[in-house]
Amino acid sequence: MKSERGQSAVLVGLLLIFVLGIAFFALSSALPGMKQGADKIAEELVDTSTVVSAHVNNQRIHPNKHAQDTHDVQAFLATNCYNDHGAFFIQANEDGDWYFHCLEEDNKTVRTTIWTRIGNQFHLKTAYTKGDGAWSWSQIKAFFESKWGATRATFPSDGILYIDNVPAPYSP
Repeated sequence: MKSERGQSAVLVGLLLIFVLGIAFFALSSALPGMKQGADKIAEELVDTSTVVSAHVNNQRIHPNKHAQDTHDVQAFLATNCYNDHGAFFIQANEDGDWYFHCLEEDNKTVRTTIWTRIGNQFHLKTAYTKGDGAWSWSQIKAFFESKWGATRATFPSDGILYIDNVPAPYSP
């Protein structure tokens, strides 16, 4: 005698595999959209929430001569932002240029100090606000990535900041 229970078990098993396969393909096809959504949420968090500084150096900086001559009040705003909040995002390129981005209290305005790295010394090149504050963080980040080949970087623990070839003063 043949049992019909075996046929229904096989049919249920095939149906389960078919349903799981459809679910797998549906989820995997949504992954690119999920990544874009996650990236958008991350951008919005940087633009609208309080950002904890990734690095706040214990050296106080002031604009160098070039920054003052070229960017005037923007140079002071950028260095004061760094002194008050540190850098929430640091980028560097293969040429030894480092970009310290600081976020003001309004959680919108990004100010940048640009440094040249020589060993563990970082010499201030300039300080300013890209687009005079009208650029969003995503525009600023994309600009430094595309124009200067900048990628995310971590400030070394033995790094020393220099302004016009003089170490920036330390503060407790």
